[in-house]
Amino acid sequence: HNIFHLSESFAMAGAGNRALEVLGLAVDQGFYPYSFINEYCPFMVPLRSLPGFAPILARSMENTEAFRESGPLRPHSQAGPEGRL
Repeated sequence: HNIFHLSESFAMAGAGNRALEVLGLAVDQGFYPYSFINEYCPFMVPLRSLPGFAPILARSMENTEAFRESGPLRPHSQAGPEGRL
């Protein structure tokens, strides 16, 4: 998620195209909290109106949906190698 924070930094510095490039990398590398990127992150505000934002957001949504459809997360077992706690 550090790459995402770098994208935020570029956005706040006014480097929108570079911010989008780095945001795309973050999404493609596994950081894709769709709602946060789309609605809640204040650093994304200047990017949301740029033409390149929508395709990145679409990938984020696709990745988020695929993750949800993959099933519930299972907690790590606390059992030892022989099945005992």
